[in-house]
Amino acid sequence: MKVNVFLRLVAVGGLLVLGGCARYPMGLSKAEWDFLPPERQAELRAEQYRINEERRARREEAARQRAAERAAEERAHQERMAELRKNARYRDIILVTLQGGQIERDGDVYPLEPQAFELLKGEVVDINLRGQRVRGNQIRRFNETWRVRFTEDGHTVILNDTPFEHTIHLVNDGTWETGRPKALIQQGQLYSGRINLSGMAATIRFSDAPGKPERIIIEHR
Repeated sequence: MKVNVFLRLVAVGGLLVLGGCARYPMGLSKAEWDFLPPERQAELRAEQYRINEERRARREEAARQRAAERAAEERAHQERMAELRKNARYRDIILVTLQGGQIERDGDVYPLEPQAFELLKGEVVDINLRGQRVRGNQIRRFNETWRVRFTEDGHTVILNDTPFEHTIHLVNDGTWETGRPKALIQQGQLYSGRINLSGMAATIRFSDAPGKPERIIIEHR
């Protein structure tokens, strides 16, 4: 046991003075350190090691607390979304379908697979854009995660919702009642680094839920 502690102290001491930019325990300068007898140097190495271990333990505990807080926040958010979904009214939930289109990346073009997913007002989900191209016997696949958000006011769907990339805003222009497809090319192409999206169509419609207005059908006789 004492041998292990000694080896750890030696390792810490070696790290502290490693390289040309020497760092000595307890903030001492090289001159101050060299002035000390070996016994005092060993004591200071041990003290510095103790301090470093306490700092490391505090950092790990703080990281655990942050992780626990994030997990608790995520659980609370999921519980809130589940409650809202259970009591959802008409216009609170939409069905989004992404069809067609292609991704161009590094000179390669990948036709995209269709995507369909539901969104509750205020909800954020991650979807995977997937595509593949076939050239001879070679198959290359494309896969990228998009964050999608349905705004709290229930009027806008945001594709690729990130402050670091270009986004696409799909605003309810009256077509969400019937779910008429809308070409995203009208929104402008999406450039995400070396990625170019074009030719995709989006369909958004309100999911059936309590409070949906009845449709009046007029028959001509």
